[in-house]
Amino acid sequence: MPSSIYDHPGDFARTIALVAQGTPKASCVVTDAFQFDSIGRAPESAGTGQSGKIVAIVS
Repeated sequence: MPSSIYDHPGDFARTIALVAQGTPKASCVVTDAFQFDSIGRAPESAGTGQSGKIVAIVS
């Protein structure tokens, strides 16, 4: 599924292939994960400049 703000499908395909090979480790890329009911804290985390990829956990 392509990003609505980043339209470079070749990058996505290459990234998926690299993660599947174990390089890079997804755990090194995702820096913050919020439960869906706490997702309102994500913008604050992003605003610090210390976050990489922020994800919402939906369960």
